[in-house]
Amino acid sequence: MNKYKSFLLKFLATLGFLLSLSKGYGVNGINTDGRTVEGEITALPNGSIELKLTADAGSVSYNFLKNKLAGIEFLDAENLEDGLEAYGNGQYEVAITFLEPIHRSRSPFLKIYPKDVFAEPSLVLGNAYLKVGRFADAVGLAGTLLGTEFENLRIHDQADDLLLMAYFGRKRWDETEILARRWCQNHDPTDETALGWWILSEVHLAREELEKARWISLQPITFSSQYPKAYLQECFHVAIAAWIETSPEQALQLYQQYQHRGYVWPDGKQNEIQLKLTSLGLRVDNEPVAEEVKPLEIEEGQPEKDLNLPLETVRKLTTKIESGNTP
Repeated sequence: MNKYKSFLLKFLATLGFLLSLSKGYGVNGINTDGRTVEGEITALPNGSIELKLTADAGSVSYNFLKNKLAGIEFLDAENLEDGLEAYGNGQYEVAITFLEPIHRSRSPFLKIYPKDVFAEPSLVLGNAYLKVGRFADAVGLAGTLLGTEFENLRIHDQADDLLLMAYFGRKRWDETEILARRWCQNHDPTDETALGWWILSEVHLAREELEKARWISLQPITFSSQYPKAYLQECFHVAIAAWIETSPEQALQLYQQYQHRGYVWPDGKQNEIQLKLTSLGLRVDNEPVAEEVKPLEIEEGQPEKDLNLPLETVRKLTTKIESGNTP
């Protein structure tokens, strides 16, 4: 919560923007030629902004080009803070209630002002969508961010992760596979996150392609010794599940590595994996393994000729996604 707030305030101070404490929707002011003009503004398709001033006799509208604007004042700071706090407390539905109108009011201005600070509430909202299973909404939100040229590449990286997780949540295996392969192409198994390797292995596991599921899930496990490593635990789950029927000894060895790293099997599944290994005649201790466990070695090469799909296939999918024409 504090890191989000400090980031926002620091960024705004640098650019000279002002966030007012007010109700959390819409935009109420612009600054042009050294003077502040207050009113209701709208982003237009041609890249300009329309300012509507309300007067006693009616209203007057003005159009301003981007280079004539010194700043925009979003009147949503109070709701933004409430939304971030709710998300940090695990109150995802509450967070969505606060952050959805903020995303709707700010997103039309992203192409005019592609500032990182404007994307932060949308990224948090997207992750809240994932938490409550609103995967289609997360896809659309990620497409909005990917269609904007932000100064900081981190925004696109996080939007890519969000899009991948959303398609995975929808169990759209074909699209998920394309996105996961693209993710793996852009990352190394030794990176600080194993997100793409985990999801790609889950796709193969869902299709009962066990050899591919094993090989891919073992990439970050075998080639990285980082502690902690995001989504590495999930890679263990896939590899053990893919081995438990055909090579239970290998599954047990991997399970011991899992324990040695201090991981605990998710609620409701711990007894399931232990019972399965025990039914195959293998001893499973409940206590974590204290001594170093012999690491597994994976075969050289890979079970597929090419981990990455043809570039045109990726372009076709991502163009559809980034244009917002997602199914």
